[in-house]
Amino acid sequence: MKGKMGIFWNPAHRLICGGGIKHTFGKMFENLNFIFFSNAVSAEADIGEKTEFKHHGLGCVVHGKAKIGNDCIIFQHVTIGSKWSKAICEDEAPVIGDNVMIGTGAVILGNITVGDNSIIGANSVVLKDVPANSIVYGIPAEPKRRTVVEN
Repeated sequence: MKGKMGIFWNPAHRLICGGGIKHTFGKMFENLNFIFFSNAVSAEADIGEKTEFKHHGLGCVVHGKAKIGNDCIIFQHVTIGSKWSKAICEDEAPVIGDNVMIGTGAVILGNITVGDNSIIGANSVVLKDVPANSIVYGIPAEPKRRTVVEN
């Protein structure tokens, strides 16, 4: 992860993945990230190296099982997490592709996939898969346009 948030998140991620006593130290770094940047981005999440949380990830929440690709831009107050069904947490998290932009306040929940090169509009609630090269927005988020990427 790039940006100032990476100061605490990157070492926390490496330590937590190491297990044992390293896991405990990793949790300490994760808590520092929470204190300094006011977010709950789990160090157990798999986040691409060039992914950036704008505005220091203020108010962002990322589930520990989430996977976020490379070169993504995530604005403040975004939630990427599991879905609750009949008062039971499904404990599954989204998979976000490469080069995805997620607008302010967006909520992405459940065992879904967001395709590469997609844009998720501000304050959208995404509960279904998003095809690659799509623009989605609304509550619930629906694809509004697809673009064709030519090589």
